[in-house]
Amino acid sequence: MSGRLSVGCTSARTLAAVHRKPLIGVNHMTAHPRTVTLTEPVLPPFPHLTLRVSGGHTTLVVVYSEDKYERAAETVDEALGQTFDPLGVRSSAWNGVIEGLELL
Repeated sequence: MSGRLSVGCTSARTLAAVHRKPLIGVNHMTAHPRTVTLTEPVLPPFPHLTLRVSGGHTTLVVVYSEDKYERAAETVDEALGQTFDPLGVRSSAWNGVIEGLELL
């Protein structure tokens, strides 16, 4: 995983330099609970629960507002994404991007 992150960071720095744009760091784990603000025309009422499932993390998050949330629970042994990712690759839903809804 560290090799992939290193390649990604180097690529981002290079693209920012070539295009003379600032490189702005984003905590993607913070972005997960906010995804609903980009994907849904009407936000669910606050507070609500979000299940964050990725390759390395599975966390139940209580979202109080667009910028306030807290972890309610998380896995300690294996992330659900480690199970879903290979399933998506082997299924007919594979299109180069694994999206949770495609696997259902």
